Amino acid sequence: MINIMYVVYDFGIGGLEKCVDLVNSLDQAEFRSSICCLRRSGDSARKLRRADVKIFEMCKRNGHDLTLPFRLAKLLKENNIDIIHSANWGTYLESIAGARLAGMSAHVHMEQGMEFGEYNETDTIKRKLRIHSQRLFSPSVNKIVAVSEEIRGRFIDRIGIIPEKIVTIPNGVDTEFFKPEKKTRKCKRSELGLGETTIIMGSVGRLSRVKNYTILLEAFERVLQDRSDIHLLMVGDGPERRELEHKASSLDLLSHVTFLGQRNDTKDILNVMDIFILPSIFEGLSVSVLEAMSVGLPVIASNVGGNPEIIQHRKTGFLFESSNVNDLVSLITENSNGFNLRERVGMAARNRVVDSFSLRVQTKSYSRIYQDCLR
Repeated sequence: MINIMYVVYDFGIGGLEKCVDLVNSLDQAEFRSSICCLRRSGDSARKLRRADVKIFEMCKRNGHDLTLPFRLAKLLKENNIDIIHSANWGTYLESIAGARLAGMSAHVHMEQGMEFGEYNETDTIKRKLRIHSQRLFSPSVNKIVAVSEEIRGRFIDRIGIIPEKIVTIPNGVDTEFFKPEKKTRKCKRSELGLGETTIIMGSVGRLSRVKNYTILLEAFERVLQDRSDIHLLMVGDGPERRELEHKASSLDLLSHVTFLGQRNDTKDILNVMDIFILPSIFEGLSVSVLEAMSVGLPVIASNVGGNPEIIQHRKTGFLFESSNVNDLVSLITENSNGFNLRERVGMAARNRVVDSFSLRVQTKSYSRIYQDCLR
């Protein structure tokens, strides 16, 4: 039995939910899992399906908590952990220090994406220190896992991680859960007060600047000028919500745009939609895009980050430059008018996720990494 502890910064809704999927899907006869939250647990914990998984809260203090590595080392020893699996920059240094203090040598670190601020052209002292730290301490980690080739390339080129140290394992989706459901589509539309023939487009994500939702509202307003039987669903919450709602109001869109906030029925909401749109300035490997494709939706996404690794333009989805509102308008219009196009691309999208981005494929890849670490 291989005993793994996943170290996350906190356990709210977001990309780190994929740790839950991984824990749920690992072979219970071979792996035992626990989760350590450097801050506190959160909503993602409710998605755990295994009763044997323990969650520990470290309640990290703001700023530099010098006691944290020692407390983490104690936790690792007490629970006889064989492998520590840390997630993203917020856990990197503490996990390395805790593992060293505990005398552990098996450490996997996962990077789902860099913060948006990492991509500003102007170097800052903080950014340089982060890059230097990531490079300096990388020998202490067995493997760094990037969720896309684009992120792997940035770690090699910008940070200086040796190519042999970092591998790519894409995020995976539970394709048996996220699947097309006609009955759900009809019932949920009725619940939301949406007509059966209305063309519903939408997006799922944190309402933050990096998601670039302002351009989506501007494009939607232009499409609405030519046809009124369309509606936009915005699923998620975040710091830009009030600004986006104000933008929708200023464009006179409130009767055609619904801000649903954070939801626990994302799969059902996706089944309501006809088109999924994600106009981000940057993405790692978008879980929302994979879930939408798995449900059989045509996805219109910006040509950034890992998006072009998932979407084959005009075959399994559509790509546009994130600053080009004209292209976005054109693609929305084309998909709104083309039922057969949506059906064809949506079916191809689901097949691509099932073949290459399923949770089964992801779990198999991580299982091999864990086994290699202990060899």
